[in-house]
Amino acid sequence: MKILALRVASFRRFGEPVAIETFGEGVNVLCGPNEMGKSTMFHALEAAFLVRHKVSGGVLDDMRPYGGGEPLVEVDFEVDGRRWRIRKQFGRGSGAFLSDLDSGTSVARAAEAEERLAELTGRSSDLPGSFGLVWVRQQRGLSPPNPDFDPSGKVKDRGERAILRDVIGREIETAAFDAVFEGVRDRTKRALDVLATPSRGAAKKDGPLYVAVKLRDEAKAQFEETRTIAQAAEQRLNQIAAMTARLGELEAQSRSHAPGAGTAELEARRATAITTRSERDVAREAMRAREAEHAAAASALTARKKSAEELAAKRAAHTTACDLARQIETWALEIEADTAVPTVIDRLVALEQERAVAEAELSGHAATVDIALEESGRGRIEIGGSPLQESRKFSVVEPLEIRIAGIGTIGISTAHAARGAELRTKSEAASREMEDVLKRIGAATIEEARARSSARTKKQANLSGARARLSDIAPRGVDALASDIAEIEAVLVADQAVHSEGDVERLKSAAMDARLTFNALSAQAMSDDDFRKLDGEIASARNAEASRKSEIERLKNELAHTKGAQQALDESGRASELAAHEGEFERAEAEVQRLSHEAKALRLLERTLGEIEARAKAAYSAPISRRLSGHLERVFGSSELTFQDDFAVAALRRANGAENVSALSDGTREQLSLLVRLAFAEILAESGRGVPLVVDDPLAYSDDVRLAAVCAELAAATSVPQIIVLTCRERAFEILPGRRLTVTNWRPER
Repeated sequence: MKILALRVASFRRFGEPVAIETFGEGVNVLCGPNEMGKSTMFHALEAAFLVRHKVSGGVLDDMRPYGGGEPLVEVDFEVDGRRWRIRKQFGRGSGAFLSDLDSGTSVARAAEAEERLAELTGRSSDLPGSFGLVWVRQQRGLSPPNPDFDPSGKVKDRGERAILRDVIGREIETAAFDAVFEGVRDRTKRALDVLATPSRGAAKKDGPLYVAVKLRDEAKAQFEETRTIAQAAEQRLNQIAAMTARLGELEAQSRSHAPGAGTAELEARRATAITTRSERDVAREAMRAREAEHAAAASALTARKKSAEELAAKRAAHTTACDLARQIETWALEIEADTAVPTVIDRLVALEQERAVAEAELSGHAATVDIALEESGRGRIEIGGSPLQESRKFSVVEPLEIRIAGIGTIGISTAHAARGAELRTKSEAASREMEDVLKRIGAATIEEARARSSARTKKQANLSGARARLSDIAPRGVDALASDIAEIEAVLVADQAVHSEGDVERLKSAAMDARLTFNALSAQAMSDDDFRKLDGEIASARNAEASRKSEIERLKNELAHTKGAQQALDESGRASELAAHEGEFERAEAEVQRLSHEAKALRLLERTLGEIEARAKAAYSAPISRRLSGHLERVFGSSELTFQDDFAVAALRRANGAENVSALSDGTREQLSLLVRLAFAEILAESGRGVPLVVDDPLAYSDDVRLAAVCAELAAATSVPQIIVLTCRERAFEILPGRRLTVTNWRPER
């Protein structure tokens, strides 16, 4: 069903005729300021579909405008693709007119029009039915829907639960709300109350089952007492027979066996076994002594051979160690006496380098004087005070004086005379120190000094290797090695009395002979197990004879006592009552079983009826919960809404637990209210009974986020044929897509 147009005149706030002509499928939004008449339009829809045209009293007065007049409401609507119009005039000249707009014909008037309208909208008589589930007046959106409760909170049949049960439970076969079901459950309870306590855990006192159990227990006690007596009598008779047979058997054995005849042979065997076992034990000790002597001699001979080998090895090591010690001492003395140590060689090399550097620099600063003497000039020229005997060439660094006898003196100097003198002094000092060092170490040249230093280093390496080898051969020293040799020699001298290899072989042969003797005697001697078994047989034979005598005496005494007890029991006659008491007990037990089975069956029936009722109620709320789950998830996150048996909302369960709806905030309650009614509208639409979801001033307390989320759910509810939202919050509901409605003037037809 869909609303196509709504027209009113002289109705509540509208004194003049007005209309909304642009209703469409999906979401329709009428926005306007307070007192615009949005709620009036909602009441007009209710009046058209839910109020009879003959209404009077307070309901009619509420319809009339302040200025007076007779209310008129006209609605065009569509059902199953066919367009209809209902026109209702209230007050004076009241009437109802139903027209088929597709054919342009008048279908019904007055009461017939009302009845036909109810049929078209799927209602029963004047009850709101599906409209009551999805048409929400202003302020009633704060409370989640509570089907079949009037606005004052009182239970009232409004057809709302019935339509939900009819829509949801069309394919559910259940007895939960059936009069026959209630009758069966009542009869079951009354029958069970007679047999069991209210908790159903025990039989009701003085009830049939209680009395039957009591009688059964008394009969059982009498039966068990009689059975015990009879069993005791039978047992004694069996005992008498068994004891008589056993006594005859023992007396026959006593007559056939002479006293002591059974043990003599066993005793003789034991004496022979003792002799052979003693001879074997002596042979064992002799064998062990011979084997010990052989083992000791062989061990001593092996130890002597090992000591001799060790002595030879240590003597060789001692000779090598002594040679190494002498060589080490010689090399150590030679190294200590040789002063051509690396530090001295390093100093000689440094001095030689220092002199070479000075001489090189002198050569760079020197001037050359070349004197060529004639034969007659020999000895007539003095250089530095010394006569010149032949031609020479001089490198002049320091000032030089050349004197020519009878002629004069020539002085020669260079620009670097002072530096030259310094370098000359440095070169001469290096030369003198080199001569001193070479003299001190006894070498003629630096090359000789280097050769001696290299030989000294090689000798040190040889010395280190010799010391390492000596440490390996004699870790504790040569003297300790000599001491070890002396100790081994002393031991070998002391062991002169050790058996020879021939002695060891003779001892081995004696040990083998002793073992052969032992093995032969062991084969003849009785084993320990057999000897213990023989002892056991002797003891058993003696005990059997004594036990037989003792048992004969005991059986005679017990047989006399048992016969006396049985004779006394036979005289009392109690054993003969067993069959009668057994019959009484079986009859009492059968009655208890019958009543117990009856009580068990009634308890099972009671539980089954309860489970049927619970499943039926759960089956009705499951479709609502299933359709709500997606809406709740998108608006509140992970959550679940629980319902009571009458479809009333019970609690909102979230991660932190369940909260009663009455404890929630106003905003949350109005959001839940709208989502539940949206689910109702979806269920009605899916069943083929869809009606518009109409809400007046919804979500007044909702924050922006929740408002957007609920609006998204409304926009996505494509299965609902039509959603009509009346609100004064134009800006807030801009986020809700859909057709925007307007109120226009209307000229009613007369």
